[in-house]
Amino acid sequence: MKRAILLFALIFTSHAIAQVNNPTSSISTPVSVANGGTGAADAATGLSNLGGAATSAFNNFTTTTPAPTCVVGTATTISSSVNVQQVGKTAFINMAITLTTAGSCAGGFNITLPVTASSSGSGGVLTCKETVTQGTSGAGSVSANSNAMTIRRYDNSSGAWTPNGTVVLCSGYIWVN
Repeated sequence: MKRAILLFALIFTSHAIAQVNNPTSSISTPVSVANGGTGAADAATGLSNLGGAATSAFNNFTTTTPAPTCVVGTATTISSSVNVQQVGKTAFINMAITLTTAGSCAGGFNITLPVTASSSGSGGVLTCKETVTQGTSGAGSVSANSNAMTIRRYDNSSGAWTPNGTVVLCSGYIWVN
């Protein structure tokens, strides 16, 4: 048994070295799915044999433009762009909130995410930074089993991110159902 394992390791290693030295070569005898392989001589066929999609999940994302609101007061002109890329039960989120004309807006922003945080756990937190007027940091938080996110400056100060022209960028991930 030990010789068989050693022989397998030696053959596997020599094949791996051959692949590095000649990356265009293919596997001469694919290992079947039933025996722990992909049953294919190339990655695309192997992915298909295992029930995977032909395109990578890392290329798929959705962009939405939910209407943000102010925690206190009302903005005259406010907009957002939210990009979400879901891989399994993880949603990677990048967003920008632009407060063109502040009006009576104060205390931060509320926004509806296009995904819902997992019911198990504590929801999620995104890291945020105002990039135009002040350069201060903050966080966006969402509760478990919710898609409502509140975004505030690091010190929770009222009106901190409300000058005209404020742009807040947030990025991070949350666990989803």
